[in-house]
Amino acid sequence: MGGNAFGVPAQRLSHAQYSILKTHVHEALSPLFDQILTPRNLSSKNDHGDLDVLAQYSQALPYGDEEYIPAPDPLLLEVINNLALKPALAPRTVLKELRGSNSGGEFKVWGTGKMDNVKDEDVDRVRNLCGQIRESIGATAWRRRGSEVSFKVPCYMIDRQHEGSDQFFQVDVIFVRPENIHFHYMMSSYSSTGLLLGRLVRHYSKNLTLHLTHLIIRHSPYPGISPIDVTLTSSPEEFCKWFGLDYQAWQDAGENGWAEIEDLWKWLTNVSDDSIAAQAIRKITYRRNRPSINDELAGKRKKRSEFADGLYDWLNLQPKWTSEVSEENQEAQIVCPEPSIPSPADQGVKEEDLSVSDQKVMISSTSESKSPAPAISDIQLGKLEMSRLHLDLRSTAALEYWGKQEKYDQVLDERKAAADLLAGRQKERVEKKEEDQKTEETQVNNE
Repeated sequence: MGGNAFGVPAQRLSHAQYSILKTHVHEALSPLFDQILTPRNLSSKNDHGDLDVLAQYSQALPYGDEEYIPAPDPLLLEVINNLALKPALAPRTVLKELRGSNSGGEFKVWGTGKMDNVKDEDVDRVRNLCGQIRESIGATAWRRRGSEVSFKVPCYMIDRQHEGSDQFFQVDVIFVRPENIHFHYMMSSYSSTGLLLGRLVRHYSKNLTLHLTHLIIRHSPYPGISPIDVTLTSSPEEFCKWFGLDYQAWQDAGENGWAEIEDLWKWLTNVSDDSIAAQAIRKITYRRNRPSINDELAGKRKKRSEFADGLYDWLNLQPKWTSEVSEENQEAQIVCPEPSIPSPADQGVKEEDLSVSDQKVMISSTSESKSPAPAISDIQLGKLEMSRLHLDLRSTAALEYWGKQEKYDQVLDERKAAADLLAGRQKERVEKKEEDQKTEETQVNNE
């Protein structure tokens, strides 16, 4: 969360402090999890807003926004009560915790999300795990938002010159399922890997959506009906093979192999001319060099549209990507690797300070996956097959490559049945409305 999970900004970490804290946290958490990973950073990065840790976790995770804080000082409570002080933002509920790894403190539930519908044992289990992590790394408080938990670690835990100070470092632990952890690790590394790849994937096909944990096809074939989601892969190696990236080069770079952001850009663009990545890059450079509505955007939308400016500007300096290719020719040059058996598997803000949760939001914002499906108009009633929106050729090729066409067709049949039912009900309402109007007109004429 960029070091801002607790209202007061966390102390920034120097490179040396970051390394010490990372070692301390990894050693403390190893007994609790089968695998823990920290996304890579550029070696030239001088300081850090927080420490991100991906922890492999396979059990159910309840939603919600809650915070654990240690028991307040009794003297402080007495002063607050005597002065009748009230916080500007009060939590939804406050629960005293008298047992387990969180004993002696209290929970503040800020927003429930879907917590009202989850099992108490799931909430208790996750709270207890968060308490164990807190104790293991020497944190004083934690705040959980879904699968991400931020911990307040006193600076004196790794740097004794802060002894007696209230300053703290922030550690974010993200619970990730075993089958997704390596994909998440790649996409959240260097702060912008997933963001840039998400842009490239969306330029290749708007029906493809890249998440931090997996690649999916998301398509809304019928208006007013839930979209079809088909997971294509959660394997970083298989994704790179399909997209045209050199996964071995990524592996060989290791944690400290890349010093500057240009090293990441070079890896993203060192692809063969007939690869999917090359098709997406050519599409970006073509659209980037023509008039765009992005110049008129403002606020968050402008930040999102400009986030990848560094890569775009760099691409325009590379001879390989500056040749003019018409959009029509690009559409005619759809190339997909031969089908194979898939494995089971802005600068207003410092780009390098983006937390994993920030990246998740930014990646999601590059897609249209959450746009509501359009309503069915009266003209479309009884003509659903005519109004069906078909997948583009690129997405169809992706389904074939990953061997997911049968799965897509199965869900498509379910969506068609739901669309037929919805259309039938709406048609009945329209016919009844017309019949009522005719009856009303007849009565008026008879009078």
